[in-house]
Amino acid sequence: MDIGRLVPASGGRLRCETEQLADGNVVIRVLDRGPGFPEDMQAVAVNPFWRGDPSRSLATGGTGLGLSVVRAISVAHGGHLELANRMGGGAIVAIYLQRE
Repeated sequence: MDIGRLVPASGGRLRCETEQLADGNVVIRVLDRGPGFPEDMQAVAVNPFWRGDPSRSLATGGTGLGLSVVRAISVAHGGHLELANRMGGGAIVAIYLQRE
């Protein structure tokens, strides 16, 4: 189910989807058409204060906490976080949550 579209500051689009899985659990996905994740990002993407774009700093925006906070919230609710690149470019951030 597509629950909405957001427009980031750059003028691009984000897509947010929800899905109830066969086991009753749910997944929330946020998809974009940006540059995607670097190949080596999986190991460090959710570490606090890590920035995927080396040109980013506090002066240019971002603390490097976003994905680590999302992961912490996911885990606190009995779920987990998955990151992937989209076919054709872009990224997918998926939050899997267990049914209570």
